[in-house]
Amino acid sequence: MTKIKITPKTILNRFKYGVWGTLGNGSSCEVHFLQTILTGDDIDNVKKISEIPESQKWKIKDLFQRNVNNKRVSDEIVPYLSDGKKIKFFNPLTLIVLPHDLKHKIDKEVPFLETEDFLDDIGISFNGLKKDGFYRFGKSSEPFFAKLEWNSNSCHMVAIDGQHRLSALKEIKNDPNNPFEDWKIPAVILIIHKIEKQATPDLLEIVRGLFVDINEKSERLSKSRKIILNDSLPADVLCQEIIEFSHANTGKPETIPLNFFDWRGDSEGSQQPLSKIITVEELNNWIIGFFGFSSEKDKVKNFKLPNWLLTLGLPKGDMDYQNNKKFRNFVSKDFIPAFHNYITSLTFIDNYFKSIENKFKGNELKYFLERERYGNPQKPDFDLEKLYESNFKKEIVSIYQTSIPELLTKDIGLRSIIFCFSQKDLIEKIYNVLYPKNNNNYSWTIHSQFCSKIINLIVKDKWFEEKKLSADKRKVYINLIFSSNTNIINYRTDLIENSIGGLMILLFIKYSNVNKSNQIIEKITENILDVLSDTYKKDIKKQVKADLIASGSPIDNVYIDSETDKLAKQKIRALNQLI
Repeated sequence: MTKIKITPKTILNRFKYGVWGTLGNGSSCEVHFLQTILTGDDIDNVKKISEIPESQKWKIKDLFQRNVNNKRVSDEIVPYLSDGKKIKFFNPLTLIVLPHDLKHKIDKEVPFLETEDFLDDIGISFNGLKKDGFYRFGKSSEPFFAKLEWNSNSCHMVAIDGQHRLSALKEIKNDPNNPFEDWKIPAVILIIHKIEKQATPDLLEIVRGLFVDINEKSERLSKSRKIILNDSLPADVLCQEIIEFSHANTGKPETIPLNFFDWRGDSEGSQQPLSKIITVEELNNWIIGFFGFSSEKDKVKNFKLPNWLLTLGLPKGDMDYQNNKKFRNFVSKDFIPAFHNYITSLTFIDNYFKSIENKFKGNELKYFLERERYGNPQKPDFDLEKLYESNFKKEIVSIYQTSIPELLTKDIGLRSIIFCFSQKDLIEKIYNVLYPKNNNNYSWTIHSQFCSKIINLIVKDKWFEEKKLSADKRKVYINLIFSSNTNIINYRTDLIENSIGGLMILLFIKYSNVNKSNQIIEKITENILDVLSDTYKKDIKKQVKADLIASGSPIDNVYIDSETDKLAKQKIRALNQLI
């Protein structure tokens, strides 16, 4: 944090009177609030997250309110506030004072405030707390009366709740016929400080937590937003770290592009990246469904820890600040880079994003990628916005269709690819048979390299070309991932292991060229074939029963079971010929 020398230019040049309150403390921090009103002049000095210089460089989880849905502002909120026939009111804007240095970089350390009693110009005595050169908050002996002063050269006044209302108010303020002369806008301004000199979450983490609390109680958060903001559940935190790695290493090799994820939320009008592959909710489905964070016996999802994390000694329930930090540090050392390496090493993913970059050049590409990653640009360009909405959108559809095999554009295909990566312990056995001298430390990094190499061979051999499947491949897919009428089945994460996921492991063995007569490999193959046989039977039995009814014959369960077993064995024989 760059120290600011106190000069006439850095005096406390703005202030608000109001009433104060506090709701207690936690994590060695305390939050005071000032309930007040804002005028048109005040609105000019309140910033949205996107207006803070370099806010796009904040960690993903701290960009919770950066994106504003301009369509909602212009189509819904501005007309409502401008309608002279309507009585208007809305909940107070929630603001916070965020100190910054000379380069406008936010000081994330929660301050330990000094005490300073002071006499106001109008003769009121205040018991004060201050961050010298930045702000001062005083409470009077009169019931709840208070004054907040701050230095606009060293502090941002930022909206952490109500950014859409703020955007609409700013738009109306710029209208020559604006009614702001008569308006007084309700607002609550927060001041956060340490009450003990010890480690605390950083300031943006606390602000984010308050944002979650505010929105959770009003039930406005989408599931994706909750995942991005929730610090207590390991599976959610793992999702955050995967996406944050993309954000922190944007443009670097072996890093998933940030626009791979719809990290800003999947609700209507949330300005999803046109080039996105998955939502945050789907990423969470992968983590929970495949990486050991839940099981059939554990009905409370996210509360089970996989074996590879048990050594951390994390609690079964919500994580506190210290455990959260320990968890993030651990997964960031091996798992997160390996996960990114795996995804980016998949040829179809690499081709897709390289094709986008090759299609556009220079300022167009720079603008489009910024738009895809962060939503509303800091400096909108009308011509490029128009091109983005027309040409870029059209080109993305074309590139997506030509770069990615059809089954991999659907949940079932991508889930099978991620399922294979999640089976580290099983694939390690295949690796050790192939490379018996290299089995000292099968890390996630080694696993990602081995796994992506084999998966690329499977994809190259057209196992995911839905409309171009060879007859023998389609035959083993029917009743496993396609029903007899070609609808996709068994696509849920909890069904992948016993359907296409199991098949992918068998193909993994085939394309790895491992010795199939090895006892370990034989055992793996036998177990998977048994499971796939049961899965085949479930759909075949429906088909046999339907055919029996269609023929007008009476229901014969003995016949149905016998015919089902016979057809399932034919499927397994056909599968054996391919693997």
